[in-house]
Amino acid sequence: MENSIYQQISDDEHDEDEVVELEDEDPIIGSHIENGLLQGEAHPSNKPTVLYLLFFFLINSLAFGIIAVPRMNLVVSLVCRHALEGNEKPDSPPVIIGGFNPQCQSDEISSRTALIAARGNIIVGVLAAVVSTSMGRLSDRIGRVKVIAFNTVGLILTEGTLLTIATFPMSLDYRWLYAAYAIDGASGSYALTMAMASAYVSDSCAPSIRSIQIGRLHGAMFIGIAVGPLLSTLISKIGGSKLPLLVFYVSLAMRFFSILYLQFVPESRLTKTSQLIAEAKPRHLLRLTARSCKPRLNFSKLDPRAWIAHLIPSSVPSSAYLRRNLILLMLIDLLIYAGVMGTMEILILYPQVVFAWGATANNLFMSLVNLCRAAVSTLGLPLLVFLFQRSSFSSSKIAPSTTSTPTTTTTTTTVDEAHHPQSGADPLDKSLILTSLLIDLLGYLGFALAPSGALFTLCGALAAFAATGLASTEAALTKHVDGERTGELMGGLGFLQGCVRVVAPSAVNVVYSATVRRRVPGAAFVGIAGVLGVGVGLMGWVRTR
Repeated sequence: MENSIYQQISDDEHDEDEVVELEDEDPIIGSHIENGLLQGEAHPSNKPTVLYLLFFFLINSLAFGIIAVPRMNLVVSLVCRHALEGNEKPDSPPVIIGGFNPQCQSDEISSRTALIAARGNIIVGVLAAVVSTSMGRLSDRIGRVKVIAFNTVGLILTEGTLLTIATFPMSLDYRWLYAAYAIDGASGSYALTMAMASAYVSDSCAPSIRSIQIGRLHGAMFIGIAVGPLLSTLISKIGGSKLPLLVFYVSLAMRFFSILYLQFVPESRLTKTSQLIAEAKPRHLLRLTARSCKPRLNFSKLDPRAWIAHLIPSSVPSSAYLRRNLILLMLIDLLIYAGVMGTMEILILYPQVVFAWGATANNLFMSLVNLCRAAVSTLGLPLLVFLFQRSSFSSSKIAPSTTSTPTTTTTTTTVDEAHHPQSGADPLDKSLILTSLLIDLLGYLGFALAPSGALFTLCGALAAFAATGLASTEAALTKHVDGERTGELMGGLGFLQGCVRVVAPSAVNVVYSATVRRRVPGAAFVGIAGVLGVGVGLMGWVRTR
């Protein structure tokens, strides 16, 4: 055993890294070195695995799915109440805050709601972009679960604010919705949780199975979002017009339960090491570590070239190829994310205007679409992996060079992956991403052209393949950096996704607001299909190992 180990601590105020030498004479650290904990091995009884996060994602997404449609109906009812105030007809029924109001289903109210959602997404996106960058880097020090808990607390405060606005509509008008948007953004929004979950998977899983494991997390999330609207319909019927806000109380209770559950989720290996060092070293080291972990936004370090160079140093073999792939895969991930985020609100507003859907039909549509996303993530993605691997294996048997030395080739690949974790994307990653892009593109074109609600729902099943695209790109991205920089990579991706959340939903909602009055509301879906077409073109430039 060596006489000392080294903990590298990056100081945000300087470009160079400080290295703190830790003597293993310390009884606390020494005892754990013998158990292998400082080498990244968790205690066998509390080993971090993806299974711990699956239940959390299921509960958290179920809470989101329960209020997905009621939340939009809350915004619509608040805007409608403000618009109709003083102009109500004598026989017009009162506006039920948080409930479904047929008198509010008009082009004008739908247009106003889309504009408010666009402004809210700008607020959320700007704040989430800043917070995701800081929290992603901080997670490399304190672990992923603590950052997920921070985000969950923000979601609780956001829904508490919405519930307060809905409870006192006479005192708080619809403009207070922007306060809820601000709290959501300040906590990093759910994009931060997804980024930290991907980093957790990277800490716990081998590169070859990361896409499947991330797909399972997405599957758990979409199962919750799918079942949520069905439960929402049941809860709304139980509450009736007397308790239209009952769904919000149920969702809030589930959020509290999810954050309590996080207390039992083991942290990733980086946190275990940091905690042991913090217990063993004197106060001046703790102050140094705390100072280096403070999430600060240094504008001098926002140069994307410098960030990419830090993620993939020039000393890494094939660094130019890895950097190019990293940039392309990030762009493709952001294009897919733009399609998902940009259409969240109009997938509820569009069928209400075009097909005259009510709250029950909206809930059923969201359930079916998210069930398809769950099925694609949990069953479709492993099936695609199996089919593409089988096709690759069949091709390799035909190639004479591979047939002559099969054992040598396999051994070389395994050793290379073991010694060089920054191996880059492989042909399987490229096939998965390209397939999901093409099917997703067809789904959005179908949204714009569907003449009936049934075909519109069928197109939602095609667009569900965006889930495999996001899971595959995030898994491929983690193969381009080493484990110590995964949190920083995911935090940076969260920053970029926050920027996309500013632009995409705002642009789509503005386009929808303008075109719905001209009787061509499907133009927004055509635009999203064009964006995905750009992603298909970029895939031609992605190189595989």
